[in-house]
Amino acid sequence: MRLETRLFAGVTFGMAAAAAACFAVSMWFASTVQSENLRSLLVAESISVQGSIDAQAQRATSMAQLVATMPPVIEAFETRDRDALAAMTVPGFDTLREQEGIAQYQFHLEPATSFLRVHRPARFGDDLSGFRHTVVQTNRTENSVSGVEVGVAGLGIRGIQPVFSGGRHIGSVEFGISMNDAFVDAHTERTGTMIEIQRFQNGEATLIGSSLPDGFELSADDRAAGFREDTIIPRISLGGVQHAMLIHPLRDFSGNPVGVVVIAIDRTRLDSNYRTFLTVFGILCVVILIAGLALAWAMNRSCVRPLVSLKQTLEALGRDETGVEIYGVGRKDEIGEIAGAVEDIKQNTIRKAEEDRRRDEERAQRQAEERKQMMTEMAVDFESAVGSIVTSVAAASKQMEQAARGLTQSSAETSRKASTVSSSSDEASANVQTVAAAAEELAASISEISQQVVRSNSMADQARGQASDTVAKVSEMSEVAQRIGDIVTLIQQIAEQTNCSLSTRRSKPRALAKRAKVSRWWLTK
Repeated sequence: MRLETRLFAGVTFGMAAAAAACFAVSMWFASTVQSENLRSLLVAESISVQGSIDAQAQRATSMAQLVATMPPVIEAFETRDRDALAAMTVPGFDTLREQEGIAQYQFHLEPATSFLRVHRPARFGDDLSGFRHTVVQTNRTENSVSGVEVGVAGLGIRGIQPVFSGGRHIGSVEFGISMNDAFVDAHTERTGTMIEIQRFQNGEATLIGSSLPDGFELSADDRAAGFREDTIIPRISLGGVQHAMLIHPLRDFSGNPVGVVVIAIDRTRLDSNYRTFLTVFGILCVVILIAGLALAWAMNRSCVRPLVSLKQTLEALGRDETGVEIYGVGRKDEIGEIAGAVEDIKQNTIRKAEEDRRRDEERAQRQAEERKQMMTEMAVDFESAVGSIVTSVAAASKQMEQAARGLTQSSAETSRKASTVSSSSDEASANVQTVAAAAEELAASISEISQQVVRSNSMADQARGQASDTVAKVSEMSEVAQRIGDIVTLIQQIAEQTNCSLSTRRSKPRALAKRAKVSRWWLTK
């Protein structure tokens, strides 16, 4: 794979991975932030509900403290004048019920005996110490106590104040506010948060008040979990709207759980913010990816393409193409440094080529001079050798000519003698018939003459052989003269080839030497 492709793919993949990781982290971060915000909102709402409870408890305590400081009330309560005390408190209770939401108004004797129920005057004298622990604690510690507690009338918010007369503790007075639909509606109207309060006792749940849509029912498992600790249901549909829900333990004045408070908040805005957050980060990731592509393209353009150009330049320099232009010379980065190094290589190549050319010219000139000197010496030596050969051939030719003349004269003499002998034979043969008588006398002469004829014929054959040898030698001398002419022509060719190029200066002398050797062979053959 090419560097350009690897770099582009690597940067693109890296940026894509970074964008994906960024988006994944963004989702995790957004989900975490949403969950934390949701938890914070639900906890804040639970604190708000507890604040409403505490506010009501404080209001009830304040009213009890006010009554506990009224002298007529103290006097009637100290003298245990129930009728007088009722005459002062019962007529105004309806107004307190309607305007202040007071559900219980009661005086207690130690430890927790009902002396007067202002909200129910006819009932009194019963011992409440078995379940009204706030009253017992107030009368025992002689301090005010407030909070949620279960009473005869159900779950309520109590505020109990000890009553003193002349510094002597004479009992306690209590104001109670019921936790009912009125309390729940007041909280929902004030905060905009829907809540539901359930009393949980002996495994059974009793609805105290609710502002949740009709049809909602809390599961037993969620109620049991919320009774022990805060339990969050991240998403639940109420009336077609997505909500988040917190099930919060409702604790009495002593911290013991007595029920649960169900808090539901609309999570539409949170979901919208979450989607907006993801959209923004998604766009940011796309921008990062596009930026990565742009960065990869820019890196290819600024780094890889110059490297490709430098590679092509090096290839051209490898082919001895020194006229190529080098890209990137003068840049202030690593590409510029590489281009500078390539420029040095180019200049070194040019210098080397110039030095090689100059050395070749010097070598060619030196070899030409050496060749010229060698050819001159060869020509002188050859001329000397050929001259001696020609002189020897000329002397031999003269000797052969003289021998030929001698042989020719011998041949002519032999021919003449043979003709004489032949005529003598013919004459002797003719006289044989005439000189029959002298046959015997001439027989020896004839025999001798026959022998002389044989010797004459032999001499004639020798003369003819010497004549043939002479003709052959003359022919050979003609060939030698022709060869001498070829050698002269060869010398002229050698002189003409003295200025040949450097590429043929080594092969030509060997060829000429070979020809000279052949010429000598012809001459010596």
